[in-house]
Amino acid sequence: MFAVNAQDASSKLYPEQFYKLVLDFHPYVQAADVEVAKGELEKQFARGYFDPVLYGDYKSKVYGDKEYYNLLGTGLKFPTWYGVELSGGYDQNAGEYLNPENTVPDEGLWYGGIEVNLGKGLITDERRIAIKKAEVYQEASVQTRIYMINQLLFEAFDAYYNWVLANQNLRIRENAIDLAEVRYENVKSSFFLGDVSAIDTVEALLSLQSRQVDYVEAQQKVELSELELAKYLWFDGFVPLEITDSLKAPSFTEIESPTPIESQVIDTLARFAELMSPAVQLSQFKLQTLALEERYKREMVKPDVTVGYKYLGSPENETLGGIDQNYTLEAGIKYPLFTRKERADLRMNQLDQKAQEAKILEKQRNQTLSIYQSYTKHTTTFQQLGQMNEMVRGYERMVDGERQKFEMGESSLFLINTRELYLISAEVKQAQLHYKFAMTQVEIFYKSGVLEGIYE
Repeated sequence: MFAVNAQDASSKLYPEQFYKLVLDFHPYVQAADVEVAKGELEKQFARGYFDPVLYGDYKSKVYGDKEYYNLLGTGLKFPTWYGVELSGGYDQNAGEYLNPENTVPDEGLWYGGIEVNLGKGLITDERRIAIKKAEVYQEASVQTRIYMINQLLFEAFDAYYNWVLANQNLRIRENAIDLAEVRYENVKSSFFLGDVSAIDTVEALLSLQSRQVDYVEAQQKVELSELELAKYLWFDGFVPLEITDSLKAPSFTEIESPTPIESQVIDTLARFAELMSPAVQLSQFKLQTLALEERYKREMVKPDVTVGYKYLGSPENETLGGIDQNYTLEAGIKYPLFTRKERADLRMNQLDQKAQEAKILEKQRNQTLSIYQSYTKHTTTFQQLGQMNEMVRGYERMVDGERQKFEMGESSLFLINTRELYLISAEVKQAQLHYKFAMTQVEIFYKSGVLEGIYE
């Protein structure tokens, strides 16, 4: 296991650096890339239905000193896109008890033929539909990759900003302990000089101990957030990285100055998400697949009519007849009288398409509204953050003023502790709002399906 080491003691991991680490080395990104490769292979697999087929068949029977039959058949079949199958081959048969229909000249018989479906399979067939579905699957695999990485980055950013929040709260608690320790020492000194009563030292000690308890809890949250963040830190070769003490979390104010996303950008993202987000696109691809299956199921309602023709010739026969002299001709028809199974299957497909169309409309609407919901939280949090910043500054002034009054003997230890507790509570809420503001921004890009390109 490798460690995330800093080049100096003050090195910090910023969002853009974290984003690049996740995209470059996380195993889940590799798994998402596999989906695209599978899409390409699916298309190659479907094209295999149109591969020429080389075949050969040999049968022989010998009993005692008699050769009953010796059958050799070889050939090549060429499936085509338009439902026509071309074929060519060579037969060499012999034997004392050869079936008359297998009789061929001594030098063998070659042939070239064609087979056509005039009913079922004329417009389309299973092979052509498989190619079309593979093309849709290939496009869907790209959207699946985007969806998977979008989900990964959202969870990763949540872990990252939780880590930043936990560390910021820890710094708040450290500062609170420092103030309480200094005050406790000062109160003890004043007690020995007779300036304050013994109960004041107890009050100062209780304040220190209370803040130490809060610090331990904050420290625990930092450790838990580091373990959660470590899930997303990897290096080349699927090597997990371990967070060391040399890596520091930046404060929210160091990451960026909080400015809300403009409403015009939100409108653009909402329109994009309605049509092009991975979730909507994947639903559209499912509808396309159903439409392709409908074409195939319509073919299944038609009668099965096949016509095949083979022209026959001998290698040593130089005076071959025309196509109407040496040939075999085959024709067949098959048709269920009621086609109940085929018509029911087609109707179920059409109902599935209607249901899928309704789901797409609902998903598009929900996608748009969800983005505007996140934007409402985003702008509201921005307003709250501005108000909280003013409140923190106001509490800082109150604490400074109360300390000055205490030094002049015009205040009490209880009032100073109360003012500081208000300040600490406001700073914790301020940090929480910073986290919420950052995550609502991430959430908007996540719901729009563009989180992967947030730093590009």
